[in-house]
Amino acid sequence: MRKAVLWLTCMALTLGMIGCGSQNDTGAAAEAPAADAAETVQEAADAAGTADEGGAEITDYSDVEFRIAWWGADIRNTQTVDIIENFEKQYPNLKIDVEYSAFGDYFTKLTTQATAGNLPDVYLMDYSKIVEFAEGGQLEPLDPYIESGAIDLSDVEDSMVAGGIVNDTMYCITTGVNAQVIVYDPAVLEEAGLTLSQAPTWGELSDVIKGVYEKTGQKAHINPHTRSLEIYLRGLGKEMYTEDGTSFAFTAEDLTEYLEHYYDLYESGAAISNADWTEEGLSLKEGSGIWMNYLGDNYSNQLGDKETEAGKPLSLCSEPTADAASQNGMYVKPQMLWGISSTSQNKDLAAAFINYCVNDTYVYDVCATEKGIPISNSMREYVEGSASETEQKISEFIGFLSDGVATDISAPAPTGSAEAETYLSELIEQISYKMLSKDDIPAAAASAIEEGNAVLARVTAE
Repeated sequence: MRKAVLWLTCMALTLGMIGCGSQNDTGAAAEAPAADAAETVQEAADAAGTADEGGAEITDYSDVEFRIAWWGADIRNTQTVDIIENFEKQYPNLKIDVEYSAFGDYFTKLTTQATAGNLPDVYLMDYSKIVEFAEGGQLEPLDPYIESGAIDLSDVEDSMVAGGIVNDTMYCITTGVNAQVIVYDPAVLEEAGLTLSQAPTWGELSDVIKGVYEKTGQKAHINPHTRSLEIYLRGLGKEMYTEDGTSFAFTAEDLTEYLEHYYDLYESGAAISNADWTEEGLSLKEGSGIWMNYLGDNYSNQLGDKETEAGKPLSLCSEPTADAASQNGMYVKPQMLWGISSTSQNKDLAAAFINYCVNDTYVYDVCATEKGIPISNSMREYVEGSASETEQKISEFIGFLSDGVATDISAPAPTGSAEAETYLSELIEQISYKMLSKDDIPAAAASAIEEGNAVLARVTAE
């Protein structure tokens, strides 16, 4: 601001010198009314970004250090940068530093930044991590910004933002909602003369995978995943964790039955695991011999990317429930959540960015449903008005789940869950790489649960 004042002073002196110019000059400046000179100074001030048309001071953001971080592939990165650049235009001379990486590296980097007290001002949070970061003091409570209207949720249903609440406090706002899915090529299914329901059981899914293989030779690319395990357990009326977060809430028998489904399909030759697939990208490309993708981390909003990579239309169905399930294990999930760092020096600006992401049509012109189905009613209607065929499929699938199929989302994973789940992931890798016999699975499952429980008990006691 001091530089701007000095600059205006120099401008005023310059104008004064012009007014006292040589008699050889045209004299136009000398004859200009004082009001014109004042207007010229005001125009210069406006150009410098120090005042608006009424003379009120305009904040200059050139010295503001503001960072936003997220994870994602090329398409999401391009879209998010576009959205950020449009936001910058609303704030004179604001330049936002962007940080993004693949999901696998993102939270490693974020945890390092949190330890150093150097988190970005705004950063994406995953539902599985929100408790850890909220209870660790790294997230700013958003309730004051919501109450003031700085983050306007007046057009948002409470159920759409419930995933951002920890211990009755709102810490994050979701970018949109989505669901875990199985992606498959409907043309191959038709060729085999088979059908697949939108909410299959494991028995139905296994029969279809084997049937397609027998009739077409095409295989399913499937892999166990802790998130798919969660869906399986929820169908049995169980959860991943006890309410107090001190241990897993399922048995070795539950885990064994879940893993045996994959083992049997691998043994039949009708399915392959991650260990058998080495090509980068989607496995449903023409000529790959793969017709289904069920990896536990496929989400409905990714359908467009997967169709682009595959070069053909694809279909969605929900992840399977156990044959003896008491309910459907699926839920509608906050896809990603925007949070504000508790150490940010620009919290008001951060809240303005989150509000922009919820309520500005430009955001949805750029990303449509890539970040999930919009949580604002008006933004959802806006997107549906120009939805592509792919976006319509996503919206219809979420509508199918929301219409009495999906059950309420489970509580966020407790602190220590990431470390505890490494033992489950190690077991899953052993199944994928066929390092265990079927008879070995029960003992390995019991061991993974025991080691995970020890982690949860230790972290809870700390």
